[in-house]
Amino acid sequence: MNPKPKLEIVARELDTEHRALDVFHDERLEQQLTAFDRASGLIQKCAERLRVRNEINGQIAVLNNHTRLYEAGQRLVTARTELERRRNEYLNLGHEHQVKAKEKETTVAKLEADREEHLTRAVKAQVEREIERAAMQSRIDAIVKPFKSEPELTPEQRRAQEKRTCEIRLAELKAQKQEALKIADEDERLFRVNAIDAALEREYERWARLI
Repeated sequence: MNPKPKLEIVARELDTEHRALDVFHDERLEQQLTAFDRASGLIQKCAERLRVRNEINGQIAVLNNHTRLYEAGQRLVTARTELERRRNEYLNLGHEHQVKAKEKETTVAKLEADREEHLTRAVKAQVEREIERAAMQSRIDAIVKPFKSEPELTPEQRRAQEKRTCEIRLAELKAQKQEALKIADEDERLFRVNAIDAALEREYERWARLI
């Protein structure tokens, strides 16, 4: 029966390999000096010096190439980093412009809403004053009427009188509107014109019922 082969583990001399690859290791200098000392004769020493010089020059050229490669890589990384930074700044700038545009739209919408609300309240107040004045006039007429000695009017006469009063009121409102149109302040002019138009509309409805 053949004996089984034994597995032998051989440790690698990693440190030796590392030193062999390291051009700046002290052992390489010692090896070069030893080789130079062992050279016999002037020609051998010159040849050894020339060999070492050529080897070092070759190593320097290789290192210079790697240095340029690393510098080019560093410039590439720097350029890509700067490009990404500029890109982020550009995107943030666009986002800021969008936010400012939205804020402006919101502000303008709020101002328009406040202005509409102000005009609505003004027109409403004007209408309420007109209603209160009409109610007051009705109460005054109710108080004064019993003391009048004029004969009672027929329905046709009363209708004609009310129509005439309505026409006079329409003429007064039209004159007031012409004066309101001359107001320089736009908001005040619009407020007055809207209030007068509302009063005109009510008087026209009343006048239409009296025809």
